[in-house]
Amino acid sequence: KIKFTNFSTSTEDNNGWVKYTMYVLAEKEDMNAKILLGLGSQEFLTKGTVYFDDLKVIDISESDYSNKKANSTTKSFL
Repeated sequence: KIKFTNFSTSTEDNNGWVKYTMYVLAEKEDMNAKILLGLGSQEFLTKGTVYFDDLKVIDISESDYSNKKANSTTKSFL
């Protein structure tokens, strides 16, 4: 189970919307995956409203993944 956590909640730009890009390196070609989006968790209960829009899942090569990871300054890679 992979979790991305502790995202910035700043909505100062883009009329309140924040764009996130995440990269996950799959270990098996036949792997089944589920994407769950939410606000808070069982460990960190919270209140509020969150909206998700334009979710995209794109297959890239392992070398593209490595290049993006090498040139990134963020922690958006697993």
